[in-house]
Amino acid sequence: MIRPILSWLGGRGRRREYWFGFAGFVALLAASRITGDTGSSLLIKFLALLAWMLLSARRLRDIGWPAWLALFPLLMMGLGVAQVIISLTGKATVLMTGIIGWSWLAFIIVIGAWKPRPADITDPERQAEVFG
Repeated sequence: MIRPILSWLGGRGRRREYWFGFAGFVALLAASRITGDTGSSLLIKFLALLAWMLLSARRLRDIGWPAWLALFPLLMMGLGVAQVIISLTGKATVLMTGIIGWSWLAFIIVIGAWKPRPADITDPERQAEVFG
């Protein structure tokens, strides 16, 4: 049971899978807004973020980038929390919020649009090993 899940998590994610997953992420966020209950809304948002990070890690492997970059949203959230703690005033707050939001959006678009790296299978002998 766990082996197929780990195999899927270690694989590569294609563009279509990534964008459908992102659409699901947005739908879950919209559902969390509709629920109104703070506890369930927070749980839905957390699960949506976790699912998106897993899909992003697969997509990052597909384009040849390190999968740990899927933690980028956590960095952006940390910057948002730091902004609240420091409590910047005036234009600096708006500027920081804009930088955080736009950088996350740029990250989503770049990894979704980047071309995948070619498969490593070149000779028929190795291809036979992969497919059994």
